[in-house]
Amino acid sequence: MSISMKELAKKLNISASTVSRVINGNKNVSPETYRLVMDAVEKYNYIPNEAARNLKSCQSTTVGILVSDLSNSFYTSIIAGAESEFKSHGYSIILSNYNEDYYQQIEYTRLMLSRNVAGLIMSPSGDSKPYYDKFTDASVPIVYIDTYPADRPDCDCVMIDNSTAAYRLANHMIDMYGDDIFILSTHEGYTITDGSHASDLRYNAIKQAFADRGLSVRSGYEYTSDKSTYSAGYEYISRLLRDGIRPRALLSTSNNITYGAIAAISDSGLTVPSDIAVACFDAIDPTGLVRPRITSINQPAFKMGELAARLMLERIAHPDDHFSQKVMVEPIFDIQESCGYSEFLRQKDAK
Repeated sequence: MSISMKELAKKLNISASTVSRVINGNKNVSPETYRLVMDAVEKYNYIPNEAARNLKSCQSTTVGILVSDLSNSFYTSIIAGAESEFKSHGYSIILSNYNEDYYQQIEYTRLMLSRNVAGLIMSPSGDSKPYYDKFTDASVPIVYIDTYPADRPDCDCVMIDNSTAAYRLANHMIDMYGDDIFILSTHEGYTITDGSHASDLRYNAIKQAFADRGLSVRSGYEYTSDKSTYSAGYEYISRLLRDGIRPRALLSTSNNITYGAIAAISDSGLTVPSDIAVACFDAIDPTGLVRPRITSINQPAFKMGELAARLMLERIAHPDDHFSQKVMVEPIFDIQESCGYSEFLRQKDAK
């Protein structure tokens, strides 16, 4: 049972107006007070009274979509696909971007629930304990996309087989460069460390591909970042090259960090793929202007958004169905210039 704002303020011995400022996203309070209120909101399951009444009395036609990085073209394509499907059924969307920040993700899930959404589509980071039961209690379905929390295997999700896809991409690069491959991976903060996150699954599959070929990753030839950002890729690969470590190839588990790595290679006076070959996931270029074009395992993001929306609409229409669905989609293996495959074939034919 949710408590009122006044009751929450009384428990914390602060004013209701201070609690209100924190709940409504006004950060003009001290960090200590902000964390105090947010922890209490979690502990006492606070939902604004008006929203709580609406949850019981209204049938919402708004669906929330929560993604980890709105600057990533993969997520914008997912959103476009979902919005197209929802619009055709008379639903609108509320969009939030948590910037790969686990605590911000938790705040936004709470905000979505307070806004009386009919359902939530999200790309999760970390476990679901702080929010999942609240959505279940309010009969608001969640559909995960791209990956799902390790503590929620019995959930609805739209995704690819990340392990199989990464294993295939790794073998493609091993065929050409053996063990002279640097592995650049990501592991977003607060993600459970049992390999459930998409990047974890990809990383583990890459390592397995090496092992199955009788190889091991060279010492100093792997780096895991807690952010899958352009700057993270640029900064680390720049430092790597300055330190004199120059692998023949780079294999990455995500796109934005790869773009930064390619920029660092270029700014170091090297070229892709002549000096360092590159392959990654989801290097989708809708403009067709990026050069060299990047070899990539591409998820059909727009289609995944559509499928997530259809699954959500099914859940809304049939709230008493309790079985979960994992909808698996087939990725596209797009061999382009960046991995040096054409030159590899030319040299192979010349022998």
